[in-house]
Formats: sequence, structure tokens, C-alpha cells
Amino acid sequence: MNDTTTFGLIVLAATVVGLPLYMSPSIFAFSRHKTNRFPILALNIVLGWTILGWAGALLWACYDKTDSTNR
Repeated sequence: MNDTTTFGLIVLAATVVGLPLYMSPSIFAFSRHKTNRFPILALNIVLGWTILGWAGALLWACYDKTDSTNR
């Protein structure tokens, strides 16, 4: 393997592992039918790259009320 292929595989592996981890607050909010799932998604996308933004989205997704009408 050459260096370009190795780098490409590393980037692919980081994306496959990192993207679901980065989006986990939004995934959690949508899978649990949270009432504020779209604002949680927006917070996760816009400020998720910061530790505080990601943690805030995760806490919001954990403690928000569940929307029982959308099940």
C-alpha cells in the first residue's frame, strides 16, 4: 500500500467511527421521539464541535420530554 491509500483508509475509518459519535445526541433525540429533536439537531450540528455544545445537546436530548403523539 502506498501513503495515499493508507491515509484514505485512516480518514474513512475516522469518519465511520467519528460521525455517529459526533451525531449521537441527535440520534438519541430522534430515536426517543423527543419534542425538541430539531433544535437539538441544530445545536449538535452548529456547536457540536465544541465539547460544551456537544455535551449540551446530549444533556438536552436526555432530559427533554418524550413526544408520545409521534410514535
